[in-house]
Formats: sequence, C-alpha cells, structure tokens
Amino acid sequence: MNNRIGCLRQERGMALVIVMFALVVMTIMGLSIAYTAGLEVRSSKNELLANQAYYAAEAGLQEALNVIRGHRCPIGASSCDPVLESNKISLGIASNLSTSNAPTDTATVPRLSRWLSYNAPDDTGVVTLDATNGLYYKVQVETIPGSADVELTSTGYAPLGAKRTLRLRLVNNSTLITPLPAVITLLGTNPSGTTGSSNAHTTSGIDSAATPSSNPNWAQEKPIIGAVGTANVNILRSSSNFGGDKPGTFVTNFPDPVMDIATTNTGVIPFNNDPAQARAFITAISGIANTVLNPGDSLPSGALGTYSNPTIVVANGDLTIGPIRGAGILVVTGTLTLHGNFSYDGLIFVLGEGHVVRNGGGNGTVNGGFVLAAFGNTSTTMDGSPDFHTNGGGGSNVYYNSASIQNALNRIPFSVKAFRTDFTWQ
Repeated sequence: MNNRIGCLRQERGMALVIVMFALVVMTIMGLSIAYTAGLEVRSSKNELLANQAYYAAEAGLQEALNVIRGHRCPIGASSCDPVLESNKISLGIASNLSTSNAPTDTATVPRLSRWLSYNAPDDTGVVTLDATNGLYYKVQVETIPGSADVELTSTGYAPLGAKRTLRLRLVNNSTLITPLPAVITLLGTNPSGTTGSSNAHTTSGIDSAATPSSNPNWAQEKPIIGAVGTANVNILRSSSNFGGDKPGTFVTNFPDPVMDIATTNTGVIPFNNDPAQARAFITAISGIANTVLNPGDSLPSGALGTYSNPTIVVANGDLTIGPIRGAGILVVTGTLTLHGNFSYDGLIFVLGEGHVVRNGGGNGTVNGGFVLAAFGNTSTTMDGSPDFHTNGGGGSNVYYNSASIQNALNRIPFSVKAFRTDFTWQ
C-alpha cells in the first residue's frame, strides 16, 4: 500500500505536462496554418496585381495597334479625315520620334503621344487606364536594326509596384514593293505597247505630287517607259510601239521616253527581274489582300477602294474593269482590260500574262504606275512578252504620282511575327 501511494505521488503533474505539451503543439500548428494562410493571401494578392498589370499592358498594346491601323484620330485634330497628311499613320511614322510624338513631348523614345494622352510630357509619362484602381500603361515603338520590322512594347502598371511588359514584333509588309523605276515598267522579251494615237492621251513621268508639278528635278521624275536591256528598249522605241505615239503625249525631262532601267538609277527593277520573286510576291500580297478573285469571279462593288480607304485586290486570271474609280494596289495574273473612264490612285501589277488593254472612249487617269511582267508558271527567266496597249480616243492618262503610291503603301497591313512577355515585381 505504501509503495502504491509513493508511485501515485510521483505521477502528480503529468496530466498538466501533457496538456501543456498538447497546447504548444496546437499553438505551433495554428501559427503555421495562419502563416500559410497569410502567404496564400499575399500570393493571391500578388497574382491579382500581376494580372491587373498584364491586362493594363494588353490594353496599351491594343490602343497602340488601333493607332497604327489608323483607327484613332490625333489628339486635337480638327478633322479625322485619313486623307489629311497630319492624320496619316504607318509603321515608319509610328517608329519615328518626330512623327510619333506630339510637338510638345520631350520624351526620348517614340511613344505615339500624338494619339495617346500621357500624363507627363517626358519619359516619366504614362497613360491612365483606371485611376481609381491605380492602373496605367505606356508604349514604345522601336525599329529593329537590320530589319524593316518594328517592335511595339507596352508596359502595364498596377498598385504596389506590379509591372508587366508585352512585346509585339510587327512585319512591315510595305517592303514587298520597291520604288518603281518607271511609270510603265515592262519586264520580259520583245515587249510591245502604245499609249495611244490620240493627242488627248498624256503620260507623264514628272511627279504630279511635287510642288511645283513641273519640277524638272530627276529625283521627282521617272522615265515614261522602262525595260531591261538595249534590245528591248530599241523594240519599244520603234514606230510600231511607243515610238509611234503622237508628239506631246509624253511629258518628261529625260532624253527619251523609253529608258533602260538596268542602267538608269531611278528605282529598283521589280522582283530583280526574277519570276520566282514575282511569284513569291503574288503569294505574299494575296495573304494580306482585301479581295482575292479566282478565275471567273466578278469584282465586287466597292472592292477597288477609295483614296481615303485604299484596298489590295488580287485577281487570279483575267480581269475586266469598267468606268469606275479605285485606289490602292491591284494585282492581276492574266490580262487586264480597262474600259472608258477607269481611274486609279496607286499601283497596278499585271504579272504572268503581262497584258494590259486600255480601251478609249473616256477620260480616266491613273495616278501612280504600272508594272507588267510576262513569264510562265515554271519559268526561271522573264521569257514572256509584256504588252501595254491603249486603243481609241479619249484621255486615257497615266501620271506618276508619289503621293498616290505612298498613300497605297501606307495602308498595307502589317502582320504579327512574334509575341513575348516579361514580369517584374519591384
């Protein structure tokens, strides 16, 4: 009995120890759960802010794309007419500091401040997306060395230093078209043609967009007819071709209306006189065209565009166009037949068949230029015979016009080549 009482005395306080130990363990577990919950809350908040910064950057990217696509009017503009020089936009304009930014902007990078409202006229400025929730963005347009591409960068900002940057590389498709070497360029062997026997016909190589339009500076002028090689030039100078046109129908300061573009430095020979490059051009321009016609298709109403809204049309096969007006870039792989008062502002390519038949009876004018190239589907050289022929009376005029050409090139859509994103927590 005495031994049992002694043992019981030794066990006094054990329950308290066990309870205290359990409380310590439970306290540690509780603190651990609370700490973990706090981390999850902070992580969720960080993720929320990161997402907000991402969406702010995305909003800035979309606004910049809207500007470059011509869907935004410059800040303070009295008119949003896209024909106005001050309203025009292109990748070149967007990436040039003096044309991208407002005159009062002292920022050192192109950031489209002519169209986007920054809250400071220097590099610190950002565009307010949602002031209540502390969301902002800023954009930057950069050229890529050794390339005609442009990188569009948009950085989004959210509270507590959250920042996200999106980068979009844009392909400048306007480089598909090189400067014209002549008003009417004929690529192939034994070329032929005439601008017509009527005195009413006028073909001018002097830039009608220049001031004054009669400026004899060769930098503002193109030869009337361009061909490659002495033999082809001599054929076109004969009395049965352009050499038989009436005096006064050609307006030029060059010594002859027909010139060898291989030796006359007024532009680049289209497609380097290579059918493979011409076929690649047809494929590329078809991919960004507003309208692509298959053989037998009719030209939809309004498809040829207007000066304020030029379009790209590709016709696979022959195409006949009546007395209408259009603007932009027209590519035909068969014979192009034009009737009456057909007028156009921009560039017309007739590639493959290389034939243009321009019927009279009207007073249409093409402001821009023609490129005719004749070659077969598998040809490795320009082995066909291009022909540009004008029939009948009326004023079927062709004027070289750099403004009409540039207006068409400015509206060539860019395409996205690459996209990437950065994340920074400050």
